[in-house]
Amino acid sequence: MEKYLYDRKDLFRRGIRLSNTTMLRMEAAGLFPARCYLTPRTVCWPAEKVDAYLATLVGKEGGSDGE
Repeated sequence: MEKYLYDRKDLFRRGIRLSNTTMLRMEAAGLFPARCYLTPRTVCWPAEKVDAYLATLVGKEGGSDGE
């Protein structure tokens, strides 16, 4: 199985427009997938976990339309 990683630009393209500080706080709270360090200055996120996170957001929004 191949591993795919998203960088900041990939997150932005998928609609995740959070500041670095907000993402760090969400990661610490377990609300957003944890980042991986490719180099000391380059971070990325596992694509599979980010896609699962986005799917949970869509599921939450879709469930509130039943009014």
